Amino acid sequence: MKHSLSRVALLSATSKFLRVTHLNRLSSVAEVGGAVAYLLSPKYRKDAVRRHQRVALDGSASTWHVERSVLAAFSNYARYWISLLSTPCLTPLEISLRTRVVNRDILDRVLGQGSGALVVSPHIGNWDFGAAWFATQGGRVLAVTEELEDVRLKEWFWKDRKAMGIDPIYPGPKATTRILRALEDNYVVALVSDRDLLGNGQEVEFLGQTIKIPTGPAVLSIRSKTPIVPCAIFMSSKSEYTIVFYEPIYPQKIDGANLKERIHLITQVVADAMTLMIQTAPSQWLAFVPLNGETEDARQGEILL
Repeated sequence: MKHSLSRVALLSATSKFLRVTHLNRLSSVAEVGGAVAYLLSPKYRKDAVRRHQRVALDGSASTWHVERSVLAAFSNYARYWISLLSTPCLTPLEISLRTRVVNRDILDRVLGQGSGALVVSPHIGNWDFGAAWFATQGGRVLAVTEELEDVRLKEWFWKDRKAMGIDPIYPGPKATTRILRALEDNYVVALVSDRDLLGNGQEVEFLGQTIKIPTGPAVLSIRSKTPIVPCAIFMSSKSEYTIVFYEPIYPQKIDGANLKERIHLITQVVADAMTLMIQTAPSQWLAFVPLNGETEDARQGEILL
């Protein structure tokens, strides 16, 4: 209990500090924080990041190049946390001024159909900021987020995301009904889909390896007839963000011999879209734990962040 309280207190204090820190200094804070985290992180965590950076860099990068990308990933993870802790205090105008949107018409076109949008992303850049940006545009966002075991931390993150205009929901049996209702109300449902948290995902080819990723986006898309919109929110060192929407995946355009095959085919298309995003900015792929389906050696010492 005391450990839980201390972590929440640290997050709250850091949040207050960041909110009064000049924007230009936040990049330096991220660089220093990332370097410290890199030096202090246990070997199994750095090994997981190395593995992911190596496959994201196409497997042809030199050891030095991979290690430089690993260090950059730690800095980007610190940058993500800085944004997560400071974004709730930003005004809609401040969020808008920090954001550049590419292919906004894709999202508008999908939402114009009135059945919502399933916006899918890997753990790349800052997915929370993207949802916060859409909320400032008058949109309604339901985001499926990992449920932490620590009750106090869970409550803290819940309030933080609510303050950004995001309606969080945890994965589980009741989530499907809630998501389908939200889509009927033309919500954007945000799904981070490169980690199979429930252990019931499907094997796909992803960054040159076979792993399991969630089938949720495919199942929800088929049931609701709602397109999947791949999306990445890339960060810059100046606390600015580029939101990129990719061509939507329409479930009715993907045929299969049966429902199981259709789900697998759509899930593979989602994996291909996430691969493209990650290869665009490898060091912004914040995959700090082994992925489901990796070898047992790679999964030793797994810890969720």
